[in-house]
Amino acid sequence: MPTGNESSTGLGLAIVKQPVSELHGEIKVESAKGVGSIFTIYLPLQPV
Repeated sequence: MPTGNESSTGLGLAIVKQPVSELHGEIKVESAKGVGSIFTIYLPLQPV
C-alpha cells in the first residue's frame, strides 16, 4: 500500500533488507525500464 502519493505497492526494501541480512541471505533485482522489476530473496537452506 502506498505511503505517500507514489504509485508503488508492497513492502519497501528497507523493511526486508535487515531480516534477510540477519539470515545471511541475498536480495537480487532484475529491472527493465517501462516493464517493471523482479526482486528475488535467497536464503540459505542450513544455518550459517
